[in-house]
Amino acid sequence: MQYHFTDEQLQIREVISAFLTDHYDHEARTRIVTSPERWSPEIWRAFAEDLGILGLGLPDAVGGLGGGAIDHMLVMDAFGAALVVEPYLESCVLAAGVLARSESPLASSLLEGIVLGEVRFAFADLEPGARASPSQPQTLARRTEAGWSLSGGKVLVVGVPGATHILVSASMDGAGDIGLFIVEANHPGLKVTSGLTIDGRTSSMIEFEGLALAADFKVGDGEDRAEALDRANAALCAEAVGIMRRLLSDTLAYLEQRKQFGTFLVDFQVLQHRLADMRTEYEHAQALAFFAAGMCEAQVGKRCAAISAAKARVSIALRKLAQEAVQMHGAMGMTDELQIGHLFKRATVIENQFGSVDQHMNRVIRAGGDTTGLAFG
Repeated sequence: MQYHFTDEQLQIREVISAFLTDHYDHEARTRIVTSPERWSPEIWRAFAEDLGILGLGLPDAVGGLGGGAIDHMLVMDAFGAALVVEPYLESCVLAAGVLARSESPLASSLLEGIVLGEVRFAFADLEPGARASPSQPQTLARRTEAGWSLSGGKVLVVGVPGATHILVSASMDGAGDIGLFIVEANHPGLKVTSGLTIDGRTSSMIEFEGLALAADFKVGDGEDRAEALDRANAALCAEAVGIMRRLLSDTLAYLEQRKQFGTFLVDFQVLQHRLADMRTEYEHAQALAFFAAGMCEAQVGKRCAAISAAKARVSIALRKLAQEAVQMHGAMGMTDELQIGHLFKRATVIENQFGSVDQHMNRVIRAGGDTTGLAFG
């Protein structure tokens, strides 16, 4: 299994990182997340046209570059370090993964739209009372003569204001089988209530009653949903690694600049030891992110156990690094003027996104997976 980027992949990450350094620094990101849109159409257009990264992990047949989970890892790693809020995870990983497997006539055109930057997705899966973990949807999809009728509601749907489409999970005909459906974000039957999240994004509650959809708007089933969520968790591991690398570099730079008792903070042995521990956690998390990406193509049981184990352990490492970084910055660590506090907030969200540490550990136990070397300590 690949546990390091190839030279070509490193070059791709460097190109993405260089673009983000020039166009997505702390001040630029602050302008984006405080704008009325809370995302940047110009940046998204540049991702599609200048960098061509929206198709990096999508099939050749729809204009993509035919990559996979490792290619998504490249992007999410770079995006984590810059705290990018644009919907790459929802559009290019979650929705595109479902559409690439779908037999719906809509799939190809939507995938082509994603590559071109014209189609953006939000993912509506969680429901009131479900905590952070996916569960059996209470949203119902009933068959009609014309196709489907959707009734229910979803919470914590990220990115609805900037989305063109929403991928919605529902129980079909009340029989327990799960379906995935495409809903146009401007559908008149949608009621959307939005608010802000601590990591600079927009979270929405959506409600719908008897929302009519054509038959081909069903694009996936329960297996597709499970695979999409596993791929999303693998991508979050990569984003977490990017955040951890930025936490390390910013903390080291801060300690090299500040003095106490006439000595640079970085020269204090106790802080050197803490930095060494942070570096160890980072290296471990990076290996686990590669492991998770590599297991995206594995047999279902192994995939579930491996990715959940990786997500749980990476979340633990991410929390440790974020807490250490803030503590070593002192009171400056949580100010809006420094990126470190914003990294901490995004780390807090990632820890519970698509399942908490406890929920993923329980999933590993249920899957009966072999987690040798993936201790949760």
